[in-house]
Amino acid sequence: MATENKQTAEDIIEKIISEVWENEQFKNDLVKNPEATLEAFLGKKLNSGKNIIVTDQTNPDNLYINLPAKPNLEDMELNEEMLDTVSGGGNFADFWAACKKGSGLDYLAWQVGLIDVEQ
Repeated sequence: MATENKQTAEDIIEKIISEVWENEQFKNDLVKNPEATLEAFLGKKLNSGKNIIVTDQTNPDNLYINLPAKPNLEDMELNEEMLDTVSGGGNFADFWAACKKGSGLDYLAWQVGLIDVEQ
């Protein structure tokens, strides 16, 4: 059951990034041992069975591109916009754009245990 204080994946990622920018030790710990560092920071156990890999992308002289895993559509609940894209013959770029607007990032964050299923 969702609560009034529920945090979205965007909220959690924003908190993590803010802490990285303000706290060099947190950044180093996050890169070296992401799971333990995130569990301590969030105050909850991450039990997704996924490996969490953090790379330091703070060098402003570099452009970083992250390649996400292709979503498993059979396990993903689609919102109305995503359903419209899929049923209307949209391409993957359209579908991914719809995912990023809402539950797509939440789905990925849920997979690694950053947010609860109820959210």
